[in-house]
Order: sequence, then C-alpha cells, then structure tokens
Amino acid sequence: MKSTRLVALGLMLSAAVAFGQTRPKAYVPKTPRPAASPETTALPVSPRVFINSVLDTGQFLPDTALLATVADREIRARDFVDAYFSSHPEYRPRGTYEGRLEFLGSMINKEVLGLTALAAGREFGFEERLTMRSFTQRTLSNAVYQYLVLDSVKVSEEALRAFYETQKYEQHFRHILFADRAVAASVAADLRARKISWDAAFKRYHVGTRATDLGWVTQASLPADVAVEIYSLPVGSISEPVQDRSWFHVFQSMERRPRPDVPLYESMRKMLRMTLSGLQVAKHAERVQEVLRRRIGMEYDTSAVVWVSTRFGGSNVSYETGPMGSPEVTINDTLPAFTPADTGRVLARWKRGQLTLSPLLKAYSDITPVSRPLMNTPDAVKAQVDALVLEPYMAEYAVELGIDKTPMVQRALQRKREEILVKHLFADSVESKIWISKAERQKYYNDRPLDFTTYPMVVFAAFSEPTRSACDSLVARLKSGEKAADILRADSLAGFNRGSIQTRTSEEHGPYQKLLFEELRPGQTRIEGPDRQGDYVVLQLISFDPGHLLPYEQVEGLIDESLQNIRGEQALNAILERAKKGYRIVVRPELLDRVKLVDPTLDE
Repeated sequence: MKSTRLVALGLMLSAAVAFGQTRPKAYVPKTPRPAASPETTALPVSPRVFINSVLDTGQFLPDTALLATVADREIRARDFVDAYFSSHPEYRPRGTYEGRLEFLGSMINKEVLGLTALAAGREFGFEERLTMRSFTQRTLSNAVYQYLVLDSVKVSEEALRAFYETQKYEQHFRHILFADRAVAASVAADLRARKISWDAAFKRYHVGTRATDLGWVTQASLPADVAVEIYSLPVGSISEPVQDRSWFHVFQSMERRPRPDVPLYESMRKMLRMTLSGLQVAKHAERVQEVLRRRIGMEYDTSAVVWVSTRFGGSNVSYETGPMGSPEVTINDTLPAFTPADTGRVLARWKRGQLTLSPLLKAYSDITPVSRPLMNTPDAVKAQVDALVLEPYMAEYAVELGIDKTPMVQRALQRKREEILVKHLFADSVESKIWISKAERQKYYNDRPLDFTTYPMVVFAAFSEPTRSACDSLVARLKSGEKAADILRADSLAGFNRGSIQTRTSEEHGPYQKLLFEELRPGQTRIEGPDRQGDYVVLQLISFDPGHLLPYEQVEGLIDESLQNIRGEQALNAILERAKKGYRIVVRPELLDRVKLVDPTLDE
C-alpha cells in the first residue's frame, strides 16, 4: 500500500543508548589480565583527513564537547554520534543542521522520559528482573571482551609497512600437512638440519591429499593468519608449524617473483590494518577464552563436534543472477534435521555441567539466517559452543576483575533499567487510556482512500534464450496460445530451467520497468537483447493490476494501529511538555554543525 503505519514513537520510547557510547576511564583490575604479547605504539595521526568530503582543519568538536544538559545529565559530542549511528537508518534524520537538531531533541526527550520514569518509583516484576539479569550478563561479557580483547589491540606503523612489503611479490610454496603440532615441529627441525630430505618427509608424514607443491601463491589467496605467518619467509627457509582450522602445516618458500600493479600503500593501509587487527583480536579472544575454559575445566567431545560439523552446509545466503540479469538473493533458514538421540549428544563438559546439541541448536536458530555464522568445520562448532557456555563465566570474570564497576557498564545497566521503566510509563499513562471507536476508524478510511490503494502490479513471464531464432520460436508458441506456465513446467520435467513467472509492484524498480508497466498489454510479448553476454530475454505480460482500493475489513486492524500511534504520540508529547518544566534543560544548537558525524565503527 502507498501508506502503512505511522512511526511516531520510535525515537522517544527507547531509553537505551548503544553499549559503549562513552569511552570509560582507565581502571586497575583486581586481578591481572591474561598474559599478552608485547605490542608496539599506536598509529600516528594522518596529516590530511577528510570528514564527509570536508578537509579537517581543526573545526570539528572533540568527543567531550558538551551539546546539552538535562538536569545533571550531559549529552556530549561522542554520545550524539554513537546514538545517531546506533539508531535505525530508516528513521534516522539526515545529517543536515535541521536533522541534527531534530535528533538532539529526541535525545533530550529520552533523558526527560528516563528521569520521569525513575521518579515514578515503579518496582520490577519477575519478568523485568529476568530481563535485567540476562542483559547484565550479556553486558558484562561484552565488557570483558572490550577491555581484555579490543583495548589490547595495537598495530604499529612499522608493522603495517612490513605487511605492505609482503604484498609486492608472489611466492612459490610447498608444504607438508600434519595432524600433530609436536610431530610437525620435530620434522621441521630435521628438515632445517638436513637430517631428512623434503621428499622423504612428505612421503612419510603428509596426512593430506594435495601434492606437496602449492605453486605460485598470492598472499590474498591464503587465510590471513597463515599468510602473516609464512609470507615473509626468505626463499629456501622452512617455517615453524602453522595451524589452520584443523591441521598443522610446515611450509618452504621455493622462490619469489614481483607482483605487478601493486596498489599504493595509502590505498591499502586501512585494509592492512583491519587484517592485522583482526588477527590480534582473534589471538586475544582465544587467550581469554582459554583462561575461562581452564577455570571451569571445560573439555570438548571432539568426535561429537566433528560429527555435528559434517551436518551443516555452506553459507545461509546465496546470490544468483535471474533470467533478466537482476540479482537474486536466496536465504536458507533451514537447519539440518536431527533425531532426538542426536540432539542429546554431549558436545562439551565442565565442572558444573555439560552442553548437548539441543540447546546449541536452539541458540543457533534464534540468530537471524543472514547473521548465522558457518558451522561446517569443527572449529566453527567449537566457537558456537564457547559463545554459549562461556558467557555466564565471562560475566563472573568481569565481576572478579572489577569491570562491573566501570562507568561504561554502570551506564549501560542504568539505561536498560530506564528503558524498562519508560515502557511501563507509556503503557500505564498512555496506552491504557487510548480507545478508538469504529466510527473513527471508518472516518479515517473514508478520508484517506489513496493510503489504502495498492500499487500497480504486473505478473509476467521471463525467458532467457541464447539466440534470436530460439526467441522467435518461443514467441510463436506463446502467440499460438500456449501458456508460459505450461512451457516452464515442460522445461522442468526435461531437466532444465530457462525462465520464471514473476510478480512485481511499481515501487519495485527492476529491469524493463517501463516496458512492463507502460508499453506491454496482457498477453503481449517482447524480445530484448542481446546483452553483453550475447543472450536474449523474452517477456510476456500475463496480467496488469492498475491498483485498487482495499476493502475496509481488510485494513481495519491497520487503521486502528495507525490511530493508536497518532493518539499515543499526542499523549506522549503532552507528558513530555509537562515533564520538561521540572528539569533544567540547556541546549547548545550552534555547535551541531561542528560535530564530526562519522560512524565510530569505521574509525581506525
């Protein structure tokens, strides 16, 4: 429909600001961190920085610049930027001065609502306490990750330059694959001491199926962790054992050759830094997880983990090209089928319990299909087991380290409490007092017919053919009265696919939009092509709906929801206006244009 729901309460009802808005001050933990490898100094500031295509000459505000206060609460530049990019893009105002002013107003409203809800003094019920406990556990787990993993990542300019130098050449490698690190290390030492020849070692110890010679390899073709370990090897030298997801490799560099057309350092710097940072994050995270696994005595059931990994396929999202050249995204939300006996298999045990496949599948299915990580390797299954088992112990570790007392955690917990209380305030003071009569719903429907009129819609058949003669033959069949659905059905029975029947509304701007909505009439066909690959498309318009008014009974629920939202927004605005009189509010709108409005997750 041309108009659906009114979104009136999105910015005001959520009192929770994204986790980690404000950078906490340094603190001294009660127990030491896990041992960390020494790192080098931080990156220097780039001499020329552009912010949204504007050269930064020092005109932008620091993160600590104060934009507004509500009673004793402060909204600083960093808070504004974090909240802006944490909000839903669909409802986020533009980055103009007017949009920034609107968004700052919504942040002020959140503070007013939070203070008002706290002053009401409503007690938490059982469900609220359960929600708060779960949120606290997740927040503490995230805080441990922030302090002990992300804050430990340092990448020096020297490391970046050295990594860039390895991009300038290709290497010819050979390798031997081992199942055991100790055996791999012993064989590598014997190879360096020339106690055994490479061919003899390969024949005796190699556990893989590939040949020893890997040929010419670019760094980008290797897993990042493997590439960083081996790509700087001098020609002729032999590596220490290098672990991939499941095995251990010993590599030898055979020769090098220059790589043509290497991009400039400046154009690759961010990518190089992301790669090195990602490897450090993985190492630091594994160090923390290993500490926790030892503390609770956790051990995997390796055979069960391997078996589970064999039941999962590849990516949940696939991308294909449709018959008219348009991209088609397929999301597979189907999980492997397991018997009750299978779901009872134990994947890990520890001092306080064990984890079977059943809760792992439940947690995995709760993740949206687009966001689900792969589970088709033993290491990937172990990562999901760790995420499920270790989170409560991460929270305990956070309390032991004193992280639960940090400003970042305290603020996140306070925001969550306020969010719950604000929802109750809205339910008690607004929703419970709104009632829409049938006469009001009918009047809303009668006054806005365009809002409940569907978009124009077409149903059409699209066929892909390699030659013009094949197109002419197909068009002749369609014009003789043969139905497109029957042709496609016969194609399917013959074992091939050359087209589909599709439905499209006018706001879905796909290929051949003008042809389908303005030129063709139902039953008519058109041949288009050839395209760049030399293929043709045959289109037949099956039906055309110019749009029609939906019956009142079909949209009555939507009308009621829209009117509820309108009345709710009016009532909430009235509460806000009354509440604001009780707080001292100071706003500095003249500073908004100087806020560096850049997504903080993209900062280096």
